[in-house]
Amino acid sequence: MRAALLLGAVVLVGCGGGAREALRVEKGPGVMRADGVSRERVRVSGAAGRRLTARVVRGERRVSVEAVAGGEIALRAGVLPGEAVVEVGPAPGVTFTVRVEADGTDVDEDGFPDALRLEADADRAVFLRRFSGIADGLFGAAELPREVNDCGALLRFAYREALRGEIVKYQYPFTPLGAELFRVRAGAYRAEERGAFAQFADAETLMRRNTWLVTREVGRGQRGDLLFYRQLEQSMPFHAMVLLGEHAVYHTGPIGKWPGEMRRPTIEELLRHPEPRWRPLVGNPNFLGVFRWKILKDTV
Repeated sequence: MRAALLLGAVVLVGCGGGAREALRVEKGPGVMRADGVSRERVRVSGAAGRRLTARVVRGERRVSVEAVAGGEIALRAGVLPGEAVVEVGPAPGVTFTVRVEADGTDVDEDGFPDALRLEADADRAVFLRRFSGIADGLFGAAELPREVNDCGALLRFAYREALRGEIVKYQYPFTPLGAELFRVRAGAYRAEERGAFAQFADAETLMRRNTWLVTREVGRGQRGDLLFYRQLEQSMPFHAMVLLGEHAVYHTGPIGKWPGEMRRPTIEELLRHPEPRWRPLVGNPNFLGVFRWKILKDTV
């Protein structure tokens, strides 16, 4: 999965009329993958005495220019495979094409491509702030989004919307998997696999395929973690809540003709819930524990 650089050159004429050395783009070393983290350094000859510039003129989500200094251009891969065209100046400039290929790496074979993970602390912080804030903001909203009609829908909506904007690595729907964010089949990730991810996943699938168990002790969870329950006496036994520190927020789901509602109890209220099956306690077999989204999981 090497990055192929298609080279170009242009002769610039100085103000005195003499020809100046042509800008020439040389192939940089290394490998680029559409993983959002791979980097490539491209050397430009003929740049001495000129203020070199570089910008992506096509395929901005496939590669970005991180820095231009000392006759070198530092490129960073995006998460979308394909071609990107970079223009080097000063005007009239010269262009080169970078080809990047899809990254199918899944180091820990947990079913999620590494390219989908948010490695940077800043990106993780943004996601957690937005995810928990969006879920919390729906409590007391005058009108819920039509799709938010149970606990699983709340999680899907807040997860997807949290990936819009601000996050540096990628933004929904321009993700390594497009709009199909949720793992729905077991097994390690395979780039050629079809149907392993979808836009819909119920609460059980979100828990089993898209999160991992962090702890059974609710006091050790962090804002943005998920509380999962299994109530076997219900037609849809799996239920989820979003942890907000001293509170949790969730959608009850429909009961009969009642469409359900958003609720925001304190953790203390849950621990003293009149029905013991809803208490987030280690000794409660209905409480499955505190889970975290796999896109926040380290691979090492």
